[in-house]
Amino acid sequence: MEKYSYIQGGMKHWLLVLFLSAVALANASVIGEPDPDALRKELFELELNPEEISVFLEKLESIEDPSPQIIAYKGSTCAFLARYLFNPFKKIYYLNKSQKYLNRAVRLDPDNVEIRFLRFLTQSQIPAFFSLGYDVKSDKKYIIAHLDDFKLDGLTPEIVSYLTGFLQKSRYCTLDEANMIATYLGPG
Repeated sequence: MEKYSYIQGGMKHWLLVLFLSAVALANASVIGEPDPDALRKELFELELNPEEISVFLEKLESIEDPSPQIIAYKGSTCAFLARYLFNPFKKIYYLNKSQKYLNRAVRLDPDNVEIRFLRFLTQSQIPAFFSLGYDVKSDKKYIIAHLDDFKLDGLTPEIVSYLTGFLQKSRYCTLDEANMIATYLGPG
């Protein structure tokens, strides 16, 4: 199967989520968590197909005693996987699993703006008919109220620019809110 570019079409959002997971893993210092450089390399070589995403998810799920950030990234990866599944029962299974992971991460570390941002990004991309976007508005409100605590190292200007565009087009953010959040992410 041919590998796809990280900047193709509507895949940017999910690739960004996976990149953010690599950034979080790179910043993790918990014993038992994988080498961040190896994960980052693997992430950028990931093919956009369910088998490759499943392998990455299995790697995340094999981490013993994961940090709340790792749990949040498991949730986002489950949603990413669900996007590519054709079986509707598996799609629903992984979307529900995604929400369980994301909500657990928020319960374990409710003051972590990055986790809230990740849940916001993930839930805002799930189609409304799944009724899984119930935290989007509260997460956005929390993110905006705690922007001074929102620092993501390792974001390239291209990713910040994409995030800004995503937030500007989001039905959950005003243009001013999107620009305010983007300012805290870094230069874009």
